[in-house]
Amino acid sequence: MITRRQVEMAAAQSGFRPDSVEKVLHLCAILGRLDRHPTTREAWVLKGGTALNLLHLDVPRMSVDIDLNYVGAIDREAMLAARPGFEAALVAVCEREGCTVKRAPHEHAGGKFRLRFVSVIGGSQNLEVDVNYVARVPLLGSERMTARFPPDESIEVPTLPLVELAAGKFTALLQRSAARDSFDAANLLRLQPGLMDNEGFRLAFVCNMGGGRTDPRDLVPKDLVPDLTALRQQLIPML
Repeated sequence: MITRRQVEMAAAQSGFRPDSVEKVLHLCAILGRLDRHPTTREAWVLKGGTALNLLHLDVPRMSVDIDLNYVGAIDREAMLAARPGFEAALVAVCEREGCTVKRAPHEHAGGKFRLRFVSVIGGSQNLEVDVNYVARVPLLGSERMTARFPPDESIEVPTLPLVELAAGKFTALLQRSAARDSFDAANLLRLQPGLMDNEGFRLAFVCNMGGGRTDPRDLVPKDLVPDLTALRQQLIPML
């Protein structure tokens, strides 16, 4: 189990706030357990801001949500048959990590779980796990990468290639204009200056936007300006 000393040492080494560090330590422990569990192993890939920041961007910010694509079955009927067992294993993994698990109301075709755990530094903390059951076939394949945080551990997880993660991030930026998306997008362009010309990125971006609810033809520049209150409350504390 995670200890107060472990949290304080990781916070001192990284410069991040202890409460954010504790969340990420639990998040990484859950991912490690999911990768070892016989029911969930090889049935998911990590995506989203957590995949970008922990695996590719050298942790410029803390990302405290677990976003997964289910890849355990391509066929829809096979996925539906396997889903209850996968989710039961997911809940069991989270409970072994000391979390109470509450299933969120059904949203779209995914599964969302809200986790709560007693913090070693006082009070309680929350995490979210979001499983997408639609994108069951990665467009550009998958790969295994080692997380860059915690600094003294080596947690290897399955994930999407960088260009497909980037396409998802830029799609999210256009669809919701969150401050964290602007921050991640800017870091991606610094890491990969030629990203916009990458064929894999363009393919994944078009597919993501085509399957979303936002029509890019309706967007105007002011739609991409993040809310300053959200920037102060949601992004800056994670830096």
